[in-house]
Amino acid sequence: MNTIALSRAAGRLLPTLLGLALSASAAVAADKYPIRPINLFSPLPTGGSTDVATRAWMSCVSQDKLAGQPIVLLNRPGANGVVAASAMRQQPTDGYSLMVAGMSQTTITPFIFKKQPYDPEKDFEGAVIFGTTPFMMVASTGSGIRSLKELQAFAKASGKGIDLGIPAIATPAHLMSAAIAEKLGVNATLVPQGSEPQGVAGLIGGQIHAMIFVAGSVAPHVEAGKVVPLMTFTEQRLPQFPNVPTVVEAMGDNSFARTAWIGITTKAGSPKEVVKSVESWTKTCLEGGEFPQALRNALFTPRFISAAEYADIVRKDIAFWRPWITKLGISND
Repeated sequence: MNTIALSRAAGRLLPTLLGLALSASAAVAADKYPIRPINLFSPLPTGGSTDVATRAWMSCVSQDKLAGQPIVLLNRPGANGVVAASAMRQQPTDGYSLMVAGMSQTTITPFIFKKQPYDPEKDFEGAVIFGTTPFMMVASTGSGIRSLKELQAFAKASGKGIDLGIPAIATPAHLMSAAIAEKLGVNATLVPQGSEPQGVAGLIGGQIHAMIFVAGSVAPHVEAGKVVPLMTFTEQRLPQFPNVPTVVEAMGDNSFARTAWIGITTKAGSPKEVVKSVESWTKTCLEGGEFPQALRNALFTPRFISAAEYADIVRKDIAFWRPWITKLGISND
């Protein structure tokens, strides 16, 4: 083969060799993920049960045998998820930005605006759900309310109705509070508290009469006698509170037996290896050690739900909540 032929052959071979080299480099990079700290955006303030569960996940996943890199928590509370989601959308799709995802921020918040601030099914890709938890409605001790029937009677007798606290506009607590008031036929003023911890303070201080919480956030205050449990939004009574009736018992309606969930999402378009890694790390953490117990302490039920199942749950929750948003005319515009 002459010099010209060799040169032409080399020219044809060079792109192939470069392609193989790049593929090998990408494979090595994927195998090494993560090679630097990961930022974890959270839509919630510190102090609640979801924040406790998030920090427990971070602690477990950052171990050397799992991610082996620090997880940096970036709390971005505000507008029930819009602030955190907006910050997440601005990040590169390299897998080094993850976000704590909850039922409320994923399946309710985007649909209360005329122009959606984000699309939970197109902008993000759920990686894993690791815990579920029910809701609980409680009353202030000073109100004298000890049951849902007493709440109804109180609202009708007061002439002014009743003040129900909500963490923020268009949260599950907001939708359920409005729906319950409608079903009970009472006038209710829904008072945004800013967060669940602030809602507890509002109840204890007597600024509001009752409020719905994620059970883990209010359980310590129930046990301490600072607030009065009225019902849980479950079909069966909670083992931790066997004397507290369910929404089915209190209202004869099981449609509001809803379970909140917490998980981790990636930005859509991130490498597939990222989702697989987050799934794998979380599954290992749930198999033993301190993480499952930390979830139980926060009244979350440890549960591994894969990325594929995650997407299905999101679709089903949207189908439940969106009609209520429309029916109640809830809007944040």
